[in-house]
Amino acid sequence: MATLVRKALELEGYSVDVAMTGTDAVWMGTENEYDAIVLDVMIPEPDGFEVCRRLRADGRWAPILLLTARDSVDDRVVVRAAPGPHPPGRAAASARPRGR
Repeated sequence: MATLVRKALELEGYSVDVAMTGTDAVWMGTENEYDAIVLDVMIPEPDGFEVCRRLRADGRWAPILLLTARDSVDDRVVVRAAPGPHPPGRAAASARPRGR
């Protein structure tokens, strides 16, 4: 899935970095300034929810789009309870490629 998302975003003019584990995602997210982050909830440890928590705790406030195949009510509550100032429409608008 990461390869498909990467190719699609690059075709639209985005510069894309890919982390294959939660540990790599936390490191990349704290060492780089991103305009937006697309994060798989089921990324290998730590999972996407924990990656999001750690980035927020580190003061990283780039909009995060969480991708998931999960559909339980508990998972939706966790996502809605995550801190962040960006409603969904604003996050999508913030992720437009530069120069368009």
